[in-house]
Amino acid sequence: MKKILPEHIYILWGFVVGVFVVALFSHLAFQAKVATLQGALEASLESVDQNIQELSGLIGRGGVNDKVASIIIDCTSGERAQFEDRLTKLESGLNKSQLTELSHLFSRCAATQSTERAIMTLQLEEKVYLIERLMVQRKALSSYSERDERLKQIQTLLMLEQSITQMSFELVSLQETIIEALFSGLSVDAVESNVLREKGALIRNELIEQSEKASQMRNQLRQT
Repeated sequence: MKKILPEHIYILWGFVVGVFVVALFSHLAFQAKVATLQGALEASLESVDQNIQELSGLIGRGGVNDKVASIIIDCTSGERAQFEDRLTKLESGLNKSQLTELSHLFSRCAATQSTERAIMTLQLEEKVYLIERLMVQRKALSSYSERDERLKQIQTLLMLEQSITQMSFELVSLQETIIEALFSGLSVDAVESNVLREKGALIRNELIEQSEKASQMRNQLRQT
């Protein structure tokens, strides 16, 4: 059996120590990269969260951002006021001339706000999808549950906004049906008119309820 010389032992220990040092520095470098990536993802989560709050706030106020304002052309403020006035008097009865005027204003004013809300809600949906993907990436690095409850609130808000948008279009469509029916000679006191009005009242009540829930959810997100 060969005798291991002292210098060989030193070489062996030097090799072992070298491997350990390289492994240690590699591990520390990897951990540093992970920490940097975690920080970047959390900064992105915070930024997107802020975008979501700004968008939802605008939607709640019936406002639009520059992108939507450049796409959708609304009727004038005078036309809007006249349209709203004629619409509120629809149930009490309008003559042929007033119905013709309302029909013209309807084509210019009725769907504008619903369309604006729909595009804003689509933008909100894109931001929610982005924050969901960022959460998946952040959780893949290490345990992370700080934003779980907040994400659920954001997802609930999005569902409420989508529901409100859908009902807004339903109400516009129903109003158009009523105007066309009256223009064709249907009496405001006819059974068919009452059925349409009752359906409209149900949609408006549901809109109010869903809007209140959305407002409460926005307040919760601002406070947390």
